[in-house]
Amino acid sequence: MSTPLSLSASILNSSMTMPFPLVWPFPEIKDDTPCDLSPPHLLIVEDEADIQRNIEVLFKVKGFKVSCAESGDQVAAFLRKDIPDVVLLDLCLDDCDGEELISAFKWQLRKTVFVIAYSAHTERKTAALASGADQFISKMVPLPSLLNIVVRHVEEQVRW
Repeated sequence: MSTPLSLSASILNSSMTMPFPLVWPFPEIKDDTPCDLSPPHLLIVEDEADIQRNIEVLFKVKGFKVSCAESGDQVAAFLRKDIPDVVLLDLCLDDCDGEELISAFKWQLRKTVFVIAYSAHTERKTAALASGADQFISKMVPLPSLLNIVVRHVEEQVRW
């Protein structure tokens, strides 16, 4: 049984089944179809170091570009220089309200960002979705499930 948001050797050793082989960059395309071959970029906004590190390691092993922020100020600094494809956002940060960050991701950026909000307090789901989160998950979700949610979104966004 997977421990919620904790890393186990079985996950890193790829014993879990993936919906497709998760390898970036994608194979070379022979025609002139424009596409982005860079790995998907995940921003983890989490103020608990152990949880942040577990998620970061898993997604890096699976080929993602990963950035991390621990506070609203770090998110603001990050967004001045880069915009991720997917944000994994803990709603309970010490210095700001997660719903305010969702609004910034959804309404103030020049590209569409998929925002997955999460919290141990599931009563925050309605507010998170109303603020613009694309999905809400419990902080108790096993890492393989989290990985599958993100991979499914990335797969849907790939345009050939």
